Amino acid sequence: MIQLKNAVKIYGQGTAQTRALNGVNFQVARGEFVAVMGPSGSGKSTLLHIIGCLDGLTEGSFLDGQELYGKKERELHKYRKKYISYVFQDFALMEDYTIQENIEFPLEIQNVPRRERHKRAEAILKKLKIEEIASKYPSQCSGGQKQRAAIARAFTADTPIFLADEPTGALDSENSHALMAMIQELHREGKTIVLITHEREIAEYADRIVLIRDGILYEEGENADDTDDTNHKRNSQAMQEA
Repeated sequence: MIQLKNAVKIYGQGTAQTRALNGVNFQVARGEFVAVMGPSGSGKSTLLHIIGCLDGLTEGSFLDGQELYGKKERELHKYRKKYISYVFQDFALMEDYTIQENIEFPLEIQNVPRRERHKRAEAILKKLKIEEIASKYPSQCSGGQKQRAAIARAFTADTPIFLADEPTGALDSENSHALMAMIQELHREGKTIVLITHEREIAEYADRIVLIRDGILYEEGENADDTDDTNHKRNSQAMQEA
C-alpha cells in the first residue's frame, strides 16, 4: 500500500514560500485505480512526483512497504526502476533517441535482451497505432504522437505501479478512450494506478476519485469549500483509523 501521512511540501523560502501539499493523508491499496482531480496549481502534479519518488517531502512520511522519505537518491533510483512507470505531462522523451529507442529504454536499463526489447516495443507500437513513427525522433512527431510514445514507454516497462500526469491531454476523444481502455487492462492485470486528470469522463474510469485544492486532499463528495480545517481533520482521523 502507498501511504502519505501528514505530507507537507514547501517550495521556496520566506515570503516566497508556496505550500504545494498541506498535511496530506493519502492511501492507495495495491491494485487500486485512483484518479486525482483539481484546478491548476492545486498540488496534483506535486502529489504524483512525491509518489513517483521524483521529489521529496518537506515534512511527513511516505511509505510503500518501507519508509521512502529521506532515502538517498541511489536507493530511490533502484526503487523507481523496479516499481514505477511514469507518463509525464511534458512527455519527457529523449530527443536524441528514436521513438522505438525511447520505448525500449526502460527495458534496456532492466537488462532485458535486445531481441526481447524489440519484440515488446514493436507489440506496443502496433497496439497504440504508432508503428509509422518508430524510426522518427521526437522533434519529427506531433504532440499526440509524442504522447502515445510516452505512454508506450510506460506500458513497456511493466512495473507494478503506473503513474500518469494528464495522459490524455494531447489526444483527441477517440484516442483518449482507446488509451483509457488500455489503462483499464493494466488495472485488470493487477497494476496500481494513480492518474492525474482535469477531465471528469477520464476520471470516471477509476475505482475512486479524490480531489485536491490548495494542497489539501479530500474524497469526492466532501464540500470543496470546507477543505482547510475540517477536511484536514477528517483525513487525519481516517488515517489513524485505517
